[in-house]
Amino acid sequence: TLQEERAAASEALLKGRSDALQEQEASAKACEELKAALAKAQQDCRKAEAALSQENDHRQQQEDSAAQDVHRMADKLRNAGVENDRLERKVAVQEASLETRLA
Repeated sequence: TLQEERAAASEALLKGRSDALQEQEASAKACEELKAALAKAQQDCRKAEAALSQENDHRQQQEDSAAQDVHRMADKLRNAGVENDRLERKVAVQEASLETRLA
């Protein structure tokens, strides 16, 4: 009968709406989960960037310190060479003076 057909159509429509609503809710839930996962990934990325920046700063400080050490050692070596030259000249003068006295 017409009433049965209308009742069946109405029931099918309600079921379709219910299914669509359930799909929409599942989709919204999945979207929220994805948003949460994205926020966590962004936070993890910021933490990793901060750690990397700190590591790079530390490495740069070590490199700067090593460069300063090299410059200090080069200065000491240069000064030692100058002092060595001065002492060699002094010894040569003393040797010449001693030879003159012995002659």
